[in-house]
Amino acid sequence: MKSILSLFFLLFTISLTLSQTVAPFQLQVVDGFIKPPVDGNLIQPTGVAINSQSHIFVFNKGNRKLMEFDADGNYLRTFGDGLFADPHGLRIDDEDNIWTTDLETHLVLKLNPQGKVLLVIGERNRSGLFDEARQSVLFFKPADLGFGNNGDIFIADGYGNHRVVQLDKDGKFIRSWGKQGPEEGNFDNPHNIVVDRNRVYVADRNNKRVQVFDTEGEFVASWTHLGTPWGLAKSPERNLYMVDGDAEVIYKLDMEGHIQGKYEAGPGRSPGHLRAAHGIAAGPQEELLVTEVLNWRVQKFQQKWKSGDWERIITTNCADHRHESAFAQVKGKFYAFGGRNTHSVDIYDPLTRSWSKGADSPLEMHHFQAVTYKDEIWVIGAFTGPYPKEEPIAFLWVYNPGEDRWRTAGRLPDGRHRGSAGLVVFKDKFYLLCGNQLGHYTGHNTWFDEFDPATGAWRSMPDAPHTRDHFHAAIINGKLYAAGGRNSSAKTNSVIDATFGEVDVFDFASNSWSSLPSSANIPTERAGTTVIVDGERLIVMGGESGSQVPAHSEVEALDTRTNTWTTLPPMLQGRHGTQAIYYNGIVYLAGGSSDRGGGPEMKSIDCWKIN
Repeated sequence: MKSILSLFFLLFTISLTLSQTVAPFQLQVVDGFIKPPVDGNLIQPTGVAINSQSHIFVFNKGNRKLMEFDADGNYLRTFGDGLFADPHGLRIDDEDNIWTTDLETHLVLKLNPQGKVLLVIGERNRSGLFDEARQSVLFFKPADLGFGNNGDIFIADGYGNHRVVQLDKDGKFIRSWGKQGPEEGNFDNPHNIVVDRNRVYVADRNNKRVQVFDTEGEFVASWTHLGTPWGLAKSPERNLYMVDGDAEVIYKLDMEGHIQGKYEAGPGRSPGHLRAAHGIAAGPQEELLVTEVLNWRVQKFQQKWKSGDWERIITTNCADHRHESAFAQVKGKFYAFGGRNTHSVDIYDPLTRSWSKGADSPLEMHHFQAVTYKDEIWVIGAFTGPYPKEEPIAFLWVYNPGEDRWRTAGRLPDGRHRGSAGLVVFKDKFYLLCGNQLGHYTGHNTWFDEFDPATGAWRSMPDAPHTRDHFHAAIINGKLYAAGGRNSSAKTNSVIDATFGEVDVFDFASNSWSSLPSSANIPTERAGTTVIVDGERLIVMGGESGSQVPAHSEVEALDTRTNTWTTLPPMLQGRHGTQAIYYNGIVYLAGGSSDRGGGPEMKSIDCWKIN
C-alpha cells in the first residue's frame, strides 16, 4: 500500500484482483476529521451513525455518553448522562431517532433527536430471555439493532443470548431465533445487524460469517468468505459495507454478498490503518465512518470511485435523492429537479463541486425529459401523482434560473395529454413524442405533436411507427431518434418487462417516419434510459428491465451514418429514471434509482469524459 499526503488527505489505493469485474475500491482517509472538544474525550468508541442532516453520532464507551458532530466533523454536544453503563450498538432510524444497546444494563433505548428517551426495551440490569410476569422481552448483552421497512425492530442479542429478536415498532415481542452454536441459524455473538427490504443480515462474529435471513427468521444464506465480521452498514444506494476488526479490513459488498472491493488497512496507529475496527456507518456519498476501540478514534474514509473515464464526483454537500427526474444545464450550472414526492430544485456548480437550492416547483412532476431553450428549462409531457395511475400534467411549466421562478407557457393539446414522453427542440419548436395517457396503467400511444412557443399553437404531426414510453429522444442532423423505452401497462400486468428494441427515426425534411432494420435494434432492451448526442452518435445510457433487478449500467452508441451499435464503457453504477447532461466534453449523471422500480433513489453525481 502506498500513502500520499496531499491537502490533509492520505490516499490509499488498493488494486483488486477479483472474480467479478468491479471498479477499484479506493479509500481516502480524511486525517483528523472528527474533532473532539478536548484530547482524550473520545475513549473506546464503539458505535457510529449518521442522521439525515449528515451529523455524526458516536457512542463513547469511555465517558458512557453519546457525542454529536456536524457534517464537517466539528463537535456539537455530549448527551445521555446517566443512561448508559457499557455503550455498544448505535443506529439512527428514518425519523432521526437515536437507538442504542448497552451490554451492562441489557437495555435497548430509543431517543428522539434531542436526546429524550422515548422507549425502553428490556429491564435495567436484568438479563434473560423473556419476563413471563410482565410479558416483555429481556436481553443479555444486546449488541446491535436494525429496522424493517414496516418499523419492526431486529435486535442482535449478541454476547449472552446469541440470538436475533424481532419486535414491532412499539417494542412488543414478535419472534426470536437462534442460540449459541455453529449450525445454520445459530450464532456465536451476533455482533451487528442490517435489514434491507425482506432480508436480515447478521454479523455472526465468532463463527466468522454473515448469515442472511428473511424477515420471518427463515435462513437464506451464509457468507463465509469475508473473514471476521465486526460491523455492518448499508449505504443509501444499497451497498453493504463490512469491517473485520481482526484483520483490519473493510469490505464493500452487494446485497447478495459479492465482493465489490476490499480495503486492506492493516493494523497500526497512523491515519488509514486500524486497530480493533468495531463499528461502521455509510454516508450519502458512500463515505465511511469507522470506530476503533484500541486507537480511540473515529476515522472518515472518502470513497474514490473511478473506472476508466467514469468517476464519482465528491461534492462539498449533497443534493436531494430523486428519480424519474430531470437534469438540465443553463449557463454552466446544472439543475436537478422533479421526481416523486418532491418539489425541490438542486443546483450544481461544476467549478466548486457544490450544490445550492432553487425555487421549489409548483407541483410534483416526474417522468419527463427536460429541455433547455433560451436559457430556460421546459417541462412538457410529465406526470404527477402516485403509481400506477399517475396523471398527465396539462400545463407546460417553465423554470427560469436567472429569475429563479416558475411560470406556465400553455397547455397540452386537448385529448392528447400524456406523460413519460420524449421531448426535443428543433428550429425553435418543441416536439413531443409518444408517452402514456394514464401513468403506468394504460394508454401508450404513437402521438407526435409540435408546439410553437412564439404563438402557443400546437400542430399534430405524423404518428410514430411504434408506441413507447420511459425513453428520451434526440436530434441528429435534422432527424429525431427514439431508441429504448417500453409499453407500460399495469392494467395487463406488463410494466417493466414490456421493453422492445426498435429504433424509430423522423426526418424533418421529408416529414416522414421510418424504423431502422432489425439489425440496428438497440442491443440491450431497456426503458428509463437517458441519451446524449456526440457528433453523429446517439448514446443511450442506463435504464431498467425485467431481465435484472439492478438498474442497467450499459452504455451503447448508435452511429447514425452506418446504423451500427457500439458498446462503450459502462457506468460506475446502473441508474434509471434520470437525465444526462453533456457539457464541455463530459457527461454528467445525477439522481435516478439504482434498482428497477422505485428505489433506492440516488444522491450521487457521476461524470464520464468522452474520448
